Amino acid sequence: MGTTKNKERILNLSQNIAMKVADDKISNVDEANYNKNHPPASINGEINEKEGYEYIQWPKNSGRWFIKNKRTKQWEEWKD
Repeated sequence: MGTTKNKERILNLSQNIAMKVADDKISNVDEANYNKNHPPASINGEINEKEGYEYIQWPKNSGRWFIKNKRTKQWEEWKD
């Protein structure tokens, strides 16, 4: 019985750590949204299947669009 409890405890601890890491990433994204004019490189956008480009609107609902440079992995603002 002691082994099962230890296994359950380890599983719960692992899940709690994973959830905290996910929460921290979300908090960092929210903070970046208010403090930066460009999305951080770590943010994933949507992939245009036809052309293969990754794009994102930043900040959300702003009308400003960015495309991720495949070479530098940095976001660049899209200008028509």
